[in-house]
Amino acid sequence: MNVRFGVLGPLRVDRGQPPGPAKHRALLAALLLSASERVPVERLLSAVWDDRPPASAESVLRVYVSALRKAVGGIRTVPGGYLLDVDPDDVDCHRFERLVSEARQARTAGRVAEAADGFRAALGLWRGQTALADVESSVLRRAYGVPLEELRLTAVEERVELDLRLGRGSEVVGELRALVGAHPLRERAWVRLIEALHQAGRRSEALSAYQDARALLVEELGLEPGGELTAAQQRVLNDAGGPFPGGTG
Repeated sequence: MNVRFGVLGPLRVDRGQPPGPAKHRALLAALLLSASERVPVERLLSAVWDDRPPASAESVLRVYVSALRKAVGGIRTVPGGYLLDVDPDDVDCHRFERLVSEARQARTAGRVAEAADGFRAALGLWRGQTALADVESSVLRRAYGVPLEELRLTAVEERVELDLRLGRGSEVVGELRALVGAHPLRERAWVRLIEALHQAGRRSEALSAYQDARALLVEELGLEPGGELTAAQQRVLNDAGGPFPGGTG
């Protein structure tokens, strides 16, 4: 089943174009992020006008809602606010969160391959790396965009850890190099890169990756590597075989 609406990237509306005006996009995004739930007028005013609504904002909001209804069905007026009457699973961010939760449950139950596939399906919903990419609302970005992007990165790390359990280290090295390149201060991403290189038989590269990570942490944060990163280096030094420990929560 395809998603009908998307916020994991630029705003997307199935079988139609997203609204053009910036404030209309912010309004639609706010409704989509709380799909099937009442969104109070005050919260919409804050999202659309970035916490600085003018005196006339409430009446203008009604005009925006009326215009948006012509492009998107299911917008209902409810006591104190508005509601977009769609199945949350029709909105990519809600399906993403559900699939991540189900993948974690499968992992807990020991179904490693199923869990890895579940994380992969969840991550496949993203169109780029930025949620709400064309929505001009710092309120929505702080409340929803940043947490969704953090969950995406965590899900990537958790999926890679499962791939390592399945012996796929050589397959994920390139992805992990790109990940630490984009997020050089994420220690867990470096841990996974070291483990993947080690599993692929590239011991010297794994040790070099640890030194790169340590140099970055010391230079940027003034901190030595944490316990998980140090343990990953030690396993390479000891050339320990067998499955890598989890630690993905």
